[in-house]
This record gives sequence, C-alpha cells and structure tokens, in this order.
Amino acid sequence: MIRSDFHLHTNASDGTETRRQLIKIALQNNVKYMSITDHDTMINTSDERIGDLRLIRGCELSAKDGKTGRRVHILCYDPEDTKELEDYFEYMRSERLRVGRKYLENIADRFPVIDMEDLEPYMNLSGTVFKSYIMQAIMTYGYAAEVYGDLYRELFGKGTPNGGIGAEYGDVRDVVRIARRSGGLCSVAHPSVYRSMDVTKELLDADAVDAVEVWHPRNTEEDKAVLQEWCREKGLIMTGGTDYHGMLSSVPCVPGMTGPDEENLRKILERLGIRD
Repeated sequence: MIRSDFHLHTNASDGTETRRQLIKIALQNNVKYMSITDHDTMINTSDERIGDLRLIRGCELSAKDGKTGRRVHILCYDPEDTKELEDYFEYMRSERLRVGRKYLENIADRFPVIDMEDLEPYMNLSGTVFKSYIMQAIMTYGYAAEVYGDLYRELFGKGTPNGGIGAEYGDVRDVVRIARRSGGLCSVAHPSVYRSMDVTKELLDADAVDAVEVWHPRNTEEDKAVLQEWCREKGLIMTGGTDYHGMLSSVPCVPGMTGPDEENLRKILERLGIRD
C-alpha cells in the first residue's frame, strides 16, 4: 500500500506543527505523496520532492451552504492560476481578524490579560486569528489545560456571546467556481463533519467538483459508503487524508494514516500530471 495524505495542516493555519516538522514526520512514516492544505492560505505548501516524499500544492477553502448556513470546506490541489484564490484568502484573513478582535472583546472581563499581542506568536504565518490561537494564549497563562475542552465550549459554544458570531464565509457554489477556475483539482472535504451530504450531492449533480474526500477519520461509515456510490456513478475521484492538526487533531493520527486507495491515488496523480 502506497501511503499518501491529501489533507494536512500546519501552523500557517490552525495546526501546531511547522512545515519542517510535518515533512519530517511524514518521511518517518514513509508517506510518498502529501498535500499541505492549510485553511485559506498556501504559505506552507509547495510542489517539490524531498527525499522519497512528493509534495503537492494545496489549500482548504472555507465556505458555507447559503441555504442551510452550514459550513462546507473545499480542498483544491495544484492550482495553476492563483489570483482569485489569493483574493479569497485575503478576504478570509480580514474576516477572521475582524471576528478575532470581537472574540477578545467578549472575553475581556474574564481574561483581561489576553490581548492581540499574545496571539502574535500564533499569527506569525497566517496573519489572522483562529479560535485555537486564543485558547493557546489562555493556556499559556495557565487558565486551561487543553484547547478543545470545557473552557472552549464555555467561550465559543452555542448560546455564548462568541457562539453567535463568526467569519462570513463565501457561498460554497461561488467558492467551488473560484477553485475550478484556478485549474486545480477540486474536492469536497469531509462531508460528514458539517452534515454537508445534501450540498455535496447537489455539487456532484451540477458537475461542480472533481472529487469528494471519502476517506477521512470523521466521515461516518454510512456516509463513506454513500459517497463511494455517488463517485462511482459520476466517475469522480475519491480523495482522502487525516486532516492532521498536530496537537489539535480531533482524533489521534499521524500523516499517512488515512488516505486514498491506490486506484484513486493513481487517478489523482494522473489528473495532476504527476508521473514521478
């Protein structure tokens, strides 16, 4: 089995590992093909070979289903023309900064010690604010022992002041058009995670995407079976990855633990024109 992983994050978005650390652990785990897909940025991704590891440029675009308001993420691999992607990245960066400042205002009474300067070490590459950055700053001062624990839910869960606000994502139908116009391979990410099976089917029926991320640690077994059937009916590629976030991964994983089967790996490489 050829190990590959087409969904990983670094400290350029909401992962904890640097690009160097991620590549190092991928090499140690005999991963042969890998795409770093940070949220709304391509700062840490590249198209190159390092030892036995072939890196493929990628990103994960944040979007929403305008009909339901649910989040939908779109993976884009090996884009050729990145102008529209970069414009969308900048839009999302400014949105996350706007909301991040509002988050800090809402928790100022409880954690007056936390300010934007405390977030700068985490913002160094992304230039923006993720909720995990705020939690890591809170942990630095000793007020929490984990990122996605009880305190996170108290600060950002439903019914809280912060739970009612968030970055205004673009509609997924517009976002997939941006991804497709870049010339990249466009895949719907982890449909089970945000209950986006309905919009995934809509996108497939409209021939709006090239692939679906079938193999993901948080896709349910039932959804995986349905997604495979849909992809076979449409002749679409099935992608896969761990959704690795380092210490912030929702389930224990290492790069290469989850990825496409060899048939779909071959289809991905053929679609991207990769022969080495």
